[in-house]
Amino acid sequence: MIKPLICNSDIREIQKKLEKKGSIYMDESTLLREATLSESQIQQACRRIFLAKFGNKVKFMQIDNGGKMSIILRKKKAREGTVEGAPDVLLLGKNRTGMFVEFKKIGKPCEVEPREEQIETHEFLRDCKFPVHVVNNTVYFEKVICVEFASLLM
Repeated sequence: MIKPLICNSDIREIQKKLEKKGSIYMDESTLLREATLSESQIQQACRRIFLAKFGNKVKFMQIDNGGKMSIILRKKKAREGTVEGAPDVLLLGKNRTGMFVEFKKIGKPCEVEPREEQIETHEFLRDCKFPVHVVNNTVYFEKVICVEFASLLM
């Protein structure tokens, strides 16, 4: 199951399949393990995959997008240039190769879908011709995003 966003219902389907057949595919096993991970843990796992694939030729750059913070700190960060709704990470390679990634955790549909300000920022970046992905699992990150990024490096 290679989908950018996995919901709790997808996890339940995999669990039912495992109970019924006694076996599942490796990608499905990975998704079951990732079902309890936080957004940060998924992002860290994807960073490890990305750096293992591409090494020192690329950068996995965390973007300050505000996150959860107090109103006072949020206002201060906005004055510094933090943009709420900006994707979490910029994947950067030589020859002006760039791709943005928004990470989510596996959960309810309302938890995996981007918020309105994120959608607006993602649309702006796409209008600027940057690829933008929203993902909540390493399977999609490795098999789709990394492959697409590698093709941009060529």
